[in-house]
Amino acid sequence: LSPARFEYTTAINTPIQRVVRMMWMERFMLTLLLNTSVRAYAAQRQPNVVFILVDDTGYNDIGYNNRSKNSSPRVLTPNIDALADAGIKLTNYYVQPICTPSRAALMTGRYPFRYGVNGYTIASEAPWGIPLNEVFLPEFFKDAGYTTAIFGKWHLGFFKDDYLPSRRGFDRQSGIYQWGADHYTHETPDEEGNEGYDWHVNDQTNLSFRGSYSGDLVRNDAVAFIEEMAALPAEHSKPFFLYVPFQEAHSPYQVDQKYRDMYPQLENVSFRQNLAGMVTHNDDMIGDIAAALKSTGLMENTILVFSSDNGGPGGQEEVPRPSHFDSTLIDRNYPYRGQKHEVYEGGVRSAGFVYSPLLPRSTIGSSVHALFHLVDWLPTLASAAGVPLTGKHLPLDGKDLWGCLLGDEIQCAREEVLLNFNTVCDVVGPTGVKITTECPAPKAALRTGDLKLLAECYNASTNSFTGKLLLYNITADPSESRDLAALMPGAVSKLKERLQFYG
Repeated sequence: LSPARFEYTTAINTPIQRVVRMMWMERFMLTLLLNTSVRAYAAQRQPNVVFILVDDTGYNDIGYNNRSKNSSPRVLTPNIDALADAGIKLTNYYVQPICTPSRAALMTGRYPFRYGVNGYTIASEAPWGIPLNEVFLPEFFKDAGYTTAIFGKWHLGFFKDDYLPSRRGFDRQSGIYQWGADHYTHETPDEEGNEGYDWHVNDQTNLSFRGSYSGDLVRNDAVAFIEEMAALPAEHSKPFFLYVPFQEAHSPYQVDQKYRDMYPQLENVSFRQNLAGMVTHNDDMIGDIAAALKSTGLMENTILVFSSDNGGPGGQEEVPRPSHFDSTLIDRNYPYRGQKHEVYEGGVRSAGFVYSPLLPRSTIGSSVHALFHLVDWLPTLASAAGVPLTGKHLPLDGKDLWGCLLGDEIQCAREEVLLNFNTVCDVVGPTGVKITTECPAPKAALRTGDLKLLAECYNASTNSFTGKLLLYNITADPSESRDLAALMPGAVSKLKERLQFYG
């Protein structure tokens, strides 16, 4: 009851009426004080956000996706498993098929095809980056008073200073700029084989880290940052957004002997032993970051997200490389068909979860089966942290799914997910197929409900699809082995119309 409304009641003449008025005024002032205090407390207690992105790590590389009561996981990831088991797992979680588009989707909240990033990653000598009119996730958090940091792999452009992390919203930075490098020397070759050194600290080349393993360096900087934030006096304390894009488990497959020795059964296949060791080392680094958050007390007010950037790649020893309508089923991405570079599930279906002591107890150990895409993290994390999304950004493709994660199915607003839209077609000739980008056909895909449509290619000049259209029921057929297009022409037509909408 407002004081203004109270003035419109009958005249206050009796002692009882005066007492009642005083009681109502006291109640109003107490309510106002409480509401003000709650808002002030919320402003002070905005949650920290830690986003961990692992590189080239397949769905089946993560222990909780392949363990059983009777056997150990094929790859040991006990720290990741423990966080996922105490958090919310995403069972229908999608990313892009290759590195740069996935990182761009996360940073912009927009499908990468909208700014021309759909079939290529940024090469060492490439004179381009994500367009500067795209507003990155840390920029919103920084505007809201957060300290922002990135430790790890960038891969979003570095040919001009304006494209570096410090110009795209990050206060702190260390790591590599490009697709990958030797994990110890931090050198990487260009197309002519010339080696270049790539380890930067606050956007300055730093040669002192040559010889130190990349994952260790990322862990060290993340832990040091967390401890620094925890040590700040209350009057200088601010929430933080910490982005940790590990270089592991991207090639070259290198790791200390200690981790290779954990997989003696793989010693006859060197890349498999190194790869498994890399994933387990990565898990240890994530465990150390989580331990730092807990030991400093910061975990109590932190939201931690885990994701891979794409499916596990082939091309090593007996595993074939990506190909035109690839039928490969590799154990790294099991039970899904395909691999990195492809819009089959093996290339775009990822392990993902959220962990936080701030989550309702009812969500602990739960799974969300709603569709979720990498672009959704920008609006979802902004919503969770109370960070306003100003009008300076371009229209988002991401959905705010924070309420959905908390168990409100009504707020599971994503009805479809676009998996790629690449308009550069493969060239089919008498001598075979020429794959014209890093991503072979099918070039575009859309999932709605249980159904997924894959298109061989899209001709932008005629606004029409060319070649084959494939339809799968992903829930019943996760390995995409039974094409339903001929049996369900109505569904093909409906999904084709939706896919064409993005053209």
